[in-house]
Amino acid sequence: MIRRSSSTHRGTTGTARGVTLAARLLFALLPGFRTVFDLAPQPGDVFWTPSDWAWLGALGEVVLAAAYLGCPIVASPGRFSAAGSYEIMSADAVTCAFLAPVVLRRMRQSPPPVGMRFALRAIMTGGERFTGEIRRFVEDSFGASLNDDYGLTEGTHLAVGCEAAFRNPPGAVGRALPGRDIAVLAADDDDSVAAGQLGEIAVAAADPIVMLGYWNAGASIGARSPAAGSGRVTSARWMPTDFSGFSVASAMS
Repeated sequence: MIRRSSSTHRGTTGTARGVTLAARLLFALLPGFRTVFDLAPQPGDVFWTPSDWAWLGALGEVVLAAAYLGCPIVASPGRFSAAGSYEIMSADAVTCAFLAPVVLRRMRQSPPPVGMRFALRAIMTGGERFTGEIRRFVEDSFGASLNDDYGLTEGTHLAVGCEAAFRNPPGAVGRALPGRDIAVLAADDDDSVAAGQLGEIAVAAADPIVMLGYWNAGASIGARSPAAGSGRVTSARWMPTDFSGFSVASAMS
């Protein structure tokens, strides 16, 4: 189990940087997609997100993966509104949605009308922490699972939740996906720290989920280019995430 402590840039607040992704990415996305949406696809699944499809969180982690598996995807033009989102999810019988924490907070401020029916069974969120109040809102309003997805554009689906299989303890972003080589590294070298000790979360640079490099940056991960904004350079084995965190050994299997 991975617990994220902090980050210094990127995500919804960092400076935009283009990344070069390989065609292999689609197949690398599928295990995380299946897991974070509670063992998707299930019969009758319909997918939707109000997030911009130009973002990897929407395009890769929802649209491309669902399309590859032959699942219906609802496309909705226009700006986000809580009322409009409720109408879409109800009318189109959406079962699986990607709703960023900021979206869930706005929904909680404007709850759905009493009696409105939903088919939701699993909601993926990620990009920042969500509170216990948000989880209770999702359970009370939709009767759906709320699963965190931890990752970056540079390397996504690093750790995920899956309430169909386990429930994340408070503060945890999820379990590392089987086969994904994740480490929590010491500050001054590439050695992993002991379980429970704070370090920098990193993913194996050779993992197919990892970018080839930054767009027009003139370097690749294999050329010992740091993937994060802190300026740290690791060996060619790891891509650092610039996130601090720690692992819980008993939950990593």
